[in-house]
Amino acid sequence: SFQRSLTPSPAMATFHVNPQYARLDQILPNLFISGVTALSPPILDEHGITYIINATTEVPNLRCLSHLARHKLWLDDTPETSIYNQLEETANQVASLLSEGHSVLIHCLAGVSRSASLVLAYLTKYHTRSLEKAFHLLQSIRPLVRPNLGFWRQLMQFESDLTGEPSSVRLVRVDDQEEEYLPHVYLQPDEERVDRKSSGGRNGKFRPVLDTLPEMLDSAA
Repeated sequence: SFQRSLTPSPAMATFHVNPQYARLDQILPNLFISGVTALSPPILDEHGITYIINATTEVPNLRCLSHLARHKLWLDDTPETSIYNQLEETANQVASLLSEGHSVLIHCLAGVSRSASLVLAYLTKYHTRSLEKAFHLLQSIRPLVRPNLGFWRQLMQFESDLTGEPSSVRLVRVDDQEEEYLPHVYLQPDEERVDRKSSGGRNGKFRPVLDTLPEMLDSAA
């Protein structure tokens, strides 16, 4: 949910996101990920950002960053959102931009789901050739990344189409609930060895490495 100021300024939009999402993280040389809080000229100038990919519907292309090249994808963070085409297109776009010498920032609202999915696609295609390895690389730098399940399904299909092999990420059932699944990369290492879908039930529970991280926004515009 969000709150609007009672005395809005038409010339300025400010966003305040939970501090744990506020960092701008460098994933590879000249490739960065963040939430909206990092979108300030001093921060972007400090990191030499020259191109911004905005993966949201709700965050505008801010006027204070009009000196930077920008591309807006208009993605909603819902499991039903189709992101498959953007995975391929953005991965190729990022590769092209980096080859031209740009420093690229991919952001969404919190730097958790939409932007993470796009970064994972780029890493999978151009660096790791494995979605599982791409996730572990990204998570080692930005531990809070957690694409929604619909994005995971599309990332898994993207990897399979890319390699011609089954995805390196598999979905495992949460406890004994028929319809609830998690990608196995969210599980503790000792739990990854247990496949609940084939075991028919076992004492103990899968514990996600991270609790659900809802995107939180206070907006004044």
